[in-house]
Amino acid sequence: MARKRSLKKSVKTIKPSDSDKSFNHSPVVASPVEKTKGLTLSSEGKIKKAGKKLSRFSARTKETSEGWLQKEKERAKHIKALLEALHPGCIVPQESAFNGLVLSKKALERCQFVNNFFINTKFRNCRLRSAVFRNCDLSGADFRYADMPNCIFDRCNLQGTDLRHCNLSNTRIVDCNLYAANLDNSQLNNAIIDHCDMGAQSFYNAVCRGLKLFNSPVYQGFLESADFSQAQFLNVQFRDCTLSNTCFDHALLDECRFRACESSQQGPVFSGCKMTNSIMEDCELDDLQFIGSQIMNSRIDRVQMVSGLLENTLFSHVVFTDDTLKDCYSLEGGVAFHNCQLDHLVLDQTELCQARFDHSKFISTEIRGCDFNSWEMTDTEIDSKTTVDSCFFHES
Repeated sequence: MARKRSLKKSVKTIKPSDSDKSFNHSPVVASPVEKTKGLTLSSEGKIKKAGKKLSRFSARTKETSEGWLQKEKERAKHIKALLEALHPGCIVPQESAFNGLVLSKKALERCQFVNNFFINTKFRNCRLRSAVFRNCDLSGADFRYADMPNCIFDRCNLQGTDLRHCNLSNTRIVDCNLYAANLDNSQLNNAIIDHCDMGAQSFYNAVCRGLKLFNSPVYQGFLESADFSQAQFLNVQFRDCTLSNTCFDHALLDECRFRACESSQQGPVFSGCKMTNSIMEDCELDDLQFIGSQIMNSRIDRVQMVSGLLENTLFSHVVFTDDTLKDCYSLEGGVAFHNCQLDHLVLDQTELCQARFDHSKFISTEIRGCDFNSWEMTDTEIDSKTTVDSCFFHES
């Protein structure tokens, strides 16, 4: 015969532990937590809820649909007021959120945005000349075809922003996250990018003449057909980048590094540029062109150059290590190597058109099928491990 059992009718106060005090959570109850009768056992041994209401407890309840609707109305009213207040030259209140809103074709010249949120906001065809963004979250924003020269982006999150076909001339972008930003077909003439995270972005066919790019790593960048004429690069690392048909005409590169970069069909063009204190390593560059350039105090390690043009270019105090130059050539200007070290270099079917070597050194170098006999050697050492095979006189 089943005997009826019930829980003991006692009340015991539970003191919070030290670990509980360390958490900064909002309290669910408004008074000390207590054990109450709560549950009873039926004659069949099943647990059932007590019929009495819990005393001395104050629990949070879900918002009613009316309350939620009222909040949404207030939010919509606030957003409408913000949008109506936007006009050229306005100062937007801090902490304002425009997430997901459509601001396309608006005139927002000289506006100041500080600590605002523009996540996935649409700025298409906006006029943003001389606008200022400071400490704003613009991740995923769409700026396509926006006119925004002379803007300032300071400490902003521009991750995943769509900046295609934008006019960003003379714009300053400082201490920003530009990861995965798309700058295809945009204009960044005389713009400044300094101390930015620039991983996985695209500069396809972008016009960046006179751009100043400082202290910013460019990882997995797609720079095909980008024009960096007369640009200045200081302490920039190009890593795993595509440099097909990238133009560096009359550019200045100091303390830069090209690592694991590649090009196909048309290589990068360094015409009239000056590269100092820089490194090229582990690159595969087809149709690379050095024309009228100066490469000084630099290293070129494990680089494969195929069908490269070395025309009227000076390599001074450059160390070549484990590189391969295949089918490379000079036309009329020739190439000069001053105080260079060619260590384990492979020169294969390379015609350097009366190249000049002075105060340089060949170490374990392989020279095959080249116009070696037309090269001018002055105070240059060739060690015993260097081999010269099937070479010929260059025909003038």
